[in-house]
Amino acid sequence: WPLHNLDVRNSRYAPLDEINTANAARLAVKWSYDAGAVDNIGRNTPLLVEGVKYGDARSKLFAVNGATGQLQWNVAIEPPFPASGRGPTYGDGRIYAYGRSILYAIDAKTGRIIESFGSKGRLEIARAAVQFRYPERDPTGYEVTSSPAYFNGTLYVGLAQSEHHIPGGLLVALDGRTGAIKWVFNSVPQGPADDGWAIA
Repeated sequence: WPLHNLDVRNSRYAPLDEINTANAARLAVKWSYDAGAVDNIGRNTPLLVEGVKYGDARSKLFAVNGATGQLQWNVAIEPPFPASGRGPTYGDGRIYAYGRSILYAIDAKTGRIIESFGSKGRLEIARAAVQFRYPERDPTGYEVTSSPAYFNGTLYVGLAQSEHHIPGGLLVALDGRTGAIKWVFNSVPQGPADDGWAIA
């Protein structure tokens, strides 16, 4: 389960049949992981890749053995930031997590920050995207509110909630290795330079 909705088609379905209506009543807790009272993980969808569960809580990311519940690693991004959205994304050996307007990359095996991504592992995605598309505009207010999608080396990130600065939401494509912006699309074209202006 490498993405919030399983795959790029947002299938939200796994064809697993070990648990079914005949045996669901016999399920019992095998292990649990306490993320801490301060770190609300209730809205997040954990990822499961090669037997390891990944989750995030605010500016913290953790990896837990899916069979035993043993913590494998955890990392905290500095400076800390509040939680937002629905959990991390996996792609090509990396975990991408986010909070509000920050996106960061961690090595899935080791838990080390990938310093070649963004600025030492941390990318101010809203600022980078707005400067790429509308360099004269203010990026304040834009936030990542849903998990990025990952496909073929590219991350796709939605930015919203800044309609009073720039009407519409932005879809951003960026290089999954470096964090470099590839393109930015505004869902509500603002002028002749935006795709779809003639239709709008």
